[in-house]
Amino acid sequence: MIYIIGINHEKHQFGKSQNTTEVKKLRVALEKLIRDESISVVAEENSEEALKIHEINKTISQVVAEEHGISYVLADPDSKERKTLGIRSRQETALSIGIHFNESTVGTLTKDQQNKINIAHRNTDHKREKEWLQRIKKYINEPTVFICGFGHADTFFKLLTDNGYQVTVYCKYE
Repeated sequence: MIYIIGINHEKHQFGKSQNTTEVKKLRVALEKLIRDESISVVAEENSEEALKIHEINKTISQVVAEEHGISYVLADPDSKERKTLGIRSRQETALSIGIHFNESTVGTLTKDQQNKINIAHRNTDHKREKEWLQRIKKYINEPTVFICGFGHADTFFKLLTDNGYQVTVYCKYE
């Protein structure tokens, strides 16, 4: 069984503190799931490269997995692997439809601009989700929790169920 937890990356992963209320909520949910469902693998939409970019030594997911002595998997391809796989960045997708932003201005995008980017980026997201599945396949018969952005929770669920896996979206934090 695969349990999906959808998160808000800014609140739950890439903040500098692991002591915020939101991170504590994620920790409690993850620990409850590990305990109640005998989880043996924690995987997440993340890469070593992303952790370095955001100056994070370990995500809360990795810390909890280590504390419980269970496997931890970084399932997201890094930029070199994405290029090889033909997976564009959100910024590249935005530029392809005439929307310009960077890390410092991403918060100024309007809802309409964000929606346009999301629609244009869906095929790229699907490619990434297929890659996540490939990277967790060897653990798929073990009770696994997969942590991803809340925008991926339902589409990754569909990909997994379409491929015959038992899946539940455990929770989503937006």
